[in-house]
Amino acid sequence: MFCCILAQRASVGNGHPPPFLQHNDTRCKNIVKDTLAPELMTLFELQKFSNRLHTAMTAQILSNDGVPETVVKTWEDEFELLRPLVIHVDTDCSRLIILIAQLEVQAYYYLSLPDQRPNFTINTLRAYNTSQNLVNTALTLESTSRLLTHNTHWIYRAVMDACCILMSTLHSKASPPHISASDADAVVAQILIVLRTCSVRDNDLPVRGSVVLETFWSVRHILPRWDVPVGAWPDRIGAATSYWCLAQFKQALQEVKNSTDGAQKGIDVYEANLSNANKSNGEGIVTNPDINNGQDQTIDNSIDPLQGVDWSMIIDDFGWIGEGPVFLGPA
Repeated sequence: MFCCILAQRASVGNGHPPPFLQHNDTRCKNIVKDTLAPELMTLFELQKFSNRLHTAMTAQILSNDGVPETVVKTWEDEFELLRPLVIHVDTDCSRLIILIAQLEVQAYYYLSLPDQRPNFTINTLRAYNTSQNLVNTALTLESTSRLLTHNTHWIYRAVMDACCILMSTLHSKASPPHISASDADAVVAQILIVLRTCSVRDNDLPVRGSVVLETFWSVRHILPRWDVPVGAWPDRIGAATSYWCLAQFKQALQEVKNSTDGAQKGIDVYEANLSNANKSNGEGIVTNPDINNGQDQTIDNSIDPLQGVDWSMIIDDFGWIGEGPVFLGPA
């Protein structure tokens, strides 16, 4: 039964519809319901809901190249009706499972077409709050049971989805108005902690993911804010938002790298031309160090503010082949 869940989770996490695995679970549930932890039964019930959700959304995407907001709202209403029926015990673990499933539903709001989402701002804010609650709950479980340290890959992918939504929203024009700059930095600090805690060895996927997000946040001041909080690649199904966010982060970092390289080349050419001009004029030019036009005239061009960024790791070694991302299984 749980092998089926892992197969379906892996499929959706890699951007594919869940495989249809037909089985009669009645006998199995009767055998294990008194021996398994109640949270596992919650996971099982919610997985059946998630399978129906992703299968239905796949059909919508194939037909309409997106998902109408009303369809997502219908599924969210069904989830709210199902929630009290599947919670057998109220624990942090069951709350995390519930939040993961809830975010799976709400993430489809980002796949709605622009002319089919009159309540987009409200819905994206709710998805942001769900993502924040998911990260907070994950950190709580790490402090009490080290869940993230020993988690499975699909939990990490759910955490990554939440982190991408949080950071992308904070860098957009739709950032929640009550979030100050210091609050945003605190949220990002939480994001980096939760991702790095998932790491099991040097340079694995959680580490590389945290480096990309941290580097993006460190250069955000020289990047324009995005018009939408989070976009999506509809054909990636359950991984639509993460693929979009990671592609945007990668593109933004590439633009920063290009602009930094271009600026440095411009400075080198300017200094060379200035030196040649001074030589051609002899020594007749005398500069007055006491003149100040209202700005600090001292610029240390030898210091590159981005010199500590490992661009090759971020852009080439992060799992990008050609122009397409392959942010898939653990590396």
